[in-house]
Amino acid sequence: MRAFPAVTERIVAFDETDRTLTYEATGLPAFVGEARSTWRVTPLGQQRARARFDGVLATRGELAVSSRCRCASACVARRGPSSAI
Repeated sequence: MRAFPAVTERIVAFDETDRTLTYEATGLPAFVGEARSTWRVTPLGQQRARARFDGVLATRGELAVSSRCRCASACVARRGPSSAI
């Protein structure tokens, strides 16, 4: 028996002009509400490009509350108390 289910990633948006690709995970463990990632490629000249990754991982249940507290604490420690989370 597996500890976690088999997770599948599904492309939900693609924009060739803006060079973006968004995908989401399905078949997630019960404590994960949402997992989605967007990649964006920006040209920096003829031979270079920048790739940016933005992701969302939302937990649910008791784990969600405790992970938000840990994440908020880590963000404040890393960026300082005046930073937005």
